[in-house]
Parts: sequence; structure tokens; C-alpha cells
Amino acid sequence: SLSHDLRTPLATILGAASALKELDQHLPPAARADLLAAIEEEAARLNAHVSNLMQLSRLELTSKPRQDWVDVNDLVTAATTRARRAVQGADVQVKLADLPMIQSEGGLIEQAVFNIIDNALAHGKLPVSVSTSETGDSLQICIADQDPGLPVVMADWLAGPELRPALGQSGL
Repeated sequence: SLSHDLRTPLATILGAASALKELDQHLPPAARADLLAAIEEEAARLNAHVSNLMQLSRLELTSKPRQDWVDVNDLVTAATTRARRAVQGADVQVKLADLPMIQSEGGLIEQAVFNIIDNALAHGKLPVSVSTSETGDSLQICIADQDPGLPVVMADWLAGPELRPALGQSGL
């Protein structure tokens, strides 16, 4: 997965740059603009993947994530904005509750929210809804698409005892 996530943008960047280098004089302005836009978009995607890898390696090197005061709604808004920019035609609806600040690693929360939104946009049925809420002593971020989800047989199998040891005691 990681290899694919890194090689796909690199292949697009290299291909577009090569086309510009070799065919620039013969390309119409619209084609040049498309190639430059592809380079810019894929470089941004590659940058995001590298940032994720840096965060992951930082977590592996240190035993504890950095704890700063963060606004969960700001993190959700940033992740939603990134998803809308990254996915053309992204239909993401957001409903934010009034939440208190928390101490956490904001970058990791934002990245996790972005990854789930991106996955819902890629594999779910639009629109994707994102909401925050507070219940008792916990804050919740809910991300849902309009797809009916897994068939009952598959959901039961995933929750069954044969997978429980592999997933750990916390479940799905």
C-alpha cells in the first residue's frame, strides 16, 4: 500500500515533467496547463504521504505523542477542507457541536479524520457527513457515507470469535 501511495504520484510527476520537457513546443496551452496542474496536485499528495511517514516515525521513536491544547472542531474543519481540495466533486457536509478544548496530538487526529473522509469519498456513497458531539465525558467525531455498509453476514464474521484474537480484546 505504501509503495503504491508513493509510486503513483511519482509516476504522474515524472510522466508529466517528461512530456513537458520533450513536447513543450508542440503542446497546446491547455495541455501544458493540465500537465502542470497534475504535477502540482501529485506533488501535494506525495508531500502529504511523506508528512504521514514522518509523523509515524516520530511516534515510533518516542513513546508518547506531543500533547497540546487543541480544538477538535478546528481539526475536523482542516481535515474536511483538505479532503474537499484533494477530491474533485467531494460532497462533504459538516455539523459541529460546541466542544471544549482537549489535550492531544492535533496533527494525528486531523490526519486520521482526513484518511477516513478520503476513504468514504473514494469507496462510499455521497454525501459524506462529518459531525462532532459531546456525550458525558467523551467527545465524538462521526464520519458516515450513505452506503448501507457491510452485509450482515460479513459484519457478523468480522465480529466473530475467530478474528477476536487477531484484533485484540478491544474489537473492531
